[in-house]
Amino acid sequence: MFILIQNFYNIVRANKEVITNQFYNTLRFVLSVLISMASIKLITSYLDPEQFGIYRYVLSVAGICRITIMTGVGKILSGYVRREYHGSVQESTLLSFKTGSLGVLVLVMFGFYSLIETQNRVESILFFVSAAVFLPYYIFPRFEFILGGLEKFKEILLFRIGSKIILISAALIVLVLFDQGILIYGISQLVLASFLFALLFIYSKRQLSNDKVDLGFKRHSFMISLIALGSVITVPGIQVYLKSSIGITELAYFVVATSISTRITAVVKPIIQPVTLKIMKNTKNRYRSYVIKLTLPMLFFGLFLYLILYMSIDTFGQYIVSKEYEISLLYAKLLGIVIILAPLYSLYNSYVVFEKLNKAFSVSLYSNQLATIIGYVLFVDKFGVKAIAFSNLAAVFVSIVVMAYSILRDKE
Repeated sequence: MFILIQNFYNIVRANKEVITNQFYNTLRFVLSVLISMASIKLITSYLDPEQFGIYRYVLSVAGICRITIMTGVGKILSGYVRREYHGSVQESTLLSFKTGSLGVLVLVMFGFYSLIETQNRVESILFFVSAAVFLPYYIFPRFEFILGGLEKFKEILLFRIGSKIILISAALIVLVLFDQGILIYGISQLVLASFLFALLFIYSKRQLSNDKVDLGFKRHSFMISLIALGSVITVPGIQVYLKSSIGITELAYFVVATSISTRITAVVKPIIQPVTLKIMKNTKNRYRSYVIKLTLPMLFFGLFLYLILYMSIDTFGQYIVSKEYEISLLYAKLLGIVIILAPLYSLYNSYVVFEKLNKAFSVSLYSNQLATIIGYVLFVDKFGVKAIAFSNLAAVFVSIVVMAYSILRDKE
């Protein structure tokens, strides 16, 4: 018995750093889910689906405009920071601001279209506000990856939870205390979130200690961003499609369902990230070996997570959304099925990106996008959200198969 305890102590001591980071990430996830669920309850209680749908439509268009800010940079920031290429982070930020100006212009055009053609004053104002905050709102959040690369998970926890508390407090004041509608709610959330992201940017930038630039970072960032275009626009794209095909109300139901499922499936990244950061410190062959050995455990972990997700929605769903949004709970169960493959996808994707297997990354993403598009085009009109859920699952499976093949062949 003493030997078992001693061995357990030695294991804990040897992996103290990983265990500590896991604790902070898991705590961040739990608190984030609780705050997010409270936010969903607040929104569904005080905003009707049509109002909320307008706000989400504006965010969906803005989400598509993210393709102008070099979104692939976020996928590689942690790796550059860990390898002490801090100058690459600063260069990528400047580049994103330059290219992102096109996204601002597009949002302004949508604002004028809503004002002149559809004569929807609320929608047009929200478009103009989203244009004003577009760059900090979408570029600065990626600086969290810097803290991740430096393994400052405690700081990430404090920022994530602190910002969520501030945003939900602002929502309470606007919706409950002052009894305002979607316009004031939307403006306050966009502006306040952008301010908080700016604080994150300032703090994270101060953690950078050198000006070293990876000579191939621009090409690598451009390639990752170009390859990831489809995945960036898929979620906001389907939301815009739902708005135009089946109406703003159905969009609101879908967004609430997505919010519930993604908040819960978000557990994957904070749990897997410390593991990947730990094993990527090894030589390439050892890193690859660890990834292969973790394949089966990741699948079982995904099944376990979906069981928790399903039971959680079934048990607590009625307390999360108002009766007007109840259909969103069924949608959330369907959309959450992708969590089964999420841990394995995250593990493989980290390896492919970190080891710069650009061909594998591009083929996996394009295969994912092709499977998604085929599923949506063929089945969404007939089966609705069910088709979206199972198309997403099939697309992730295809990506995993492609990455697995490349990982098995990738030897020094």
